[in-house]
Amino acid sequence: MTILAEALFDAVAKRYEESYGPSTGQGEVIKRVLLPLLPPQSRVLDVGCGTGRPVAETLSEAGHSVVGIDISQEMVNIARQQVPGASFEKADMMTYTPPNLPFDAVCALLSLFQLGPDDTASALAKFSEWLAPDGIILLCTILSSAVRAPDITNGAAAQPLHIEASFPFMGHLVSGTYFSREGWHKVLATHGFAIESEKIIPFRPIVSASEVHVDVEEHYYILARKKPSM
Repeated sequence: MTILAEALFDAVAKRYEESYGPSTGQGEVIKRVLLPLLPPQSRVLDVGCGTGRPVAETLSEAGHSVVGIDISQEMVNIARQQVPGASFEKADMMTYTPPNLPFDAVCALLSLFQLGPDDTASALAKFSEWLAPDGIILLCTILSSAVRAPDITNGAAAQPLHIEASFPFMGHLVSGTYFSREGWHKVLATHGFAIESEKIIPFRPIVSASEVHVDVEEHYYILARKKPSM
């Protein structure tokens, strides 16, 4: 039986921080790719902020105003402790209404997997609405081409632009959607974003000696800018 996002991340919050919090890939992308493009004291929304590290922490330490939202209260609790300079709220990205707009950037790193294709498109439409003209979106995901057959436990409905699969994650069975590179290009363009850079950075989650071996994950980063007409 697959597990829903809120229950999953409440259950694995502490372990997730230990495994993914030290992600040097995310931290370096924020520092080298996003920060040089942000005006001083920018407003940034971190969607699926998790434990606040390294995304919200890096942005906050650089002097930006960061709002983080996550569907897991446990994740939010950890984030508030670790990154006191940012603001965190338990919220579902699909129903969240920001109290103050616009944002200069929206980050969604490893937080869109459990959305289906239609909800992914809806989320991108929301992000576009929340962004200032010429605002930036930074995504991190895993491409469908990187999903290995042994990881798929529920057949995977193959489609030209994405696959849907169930896979084991931190002791739980999780349903996820993985777009192809072409799929991401299409859905971003449809919602008014122009891709400025993209990069794949390998990352191996840190696990304890008692856990099974974890394969290297190919994290696909996309930085795109909202087109002025949107």
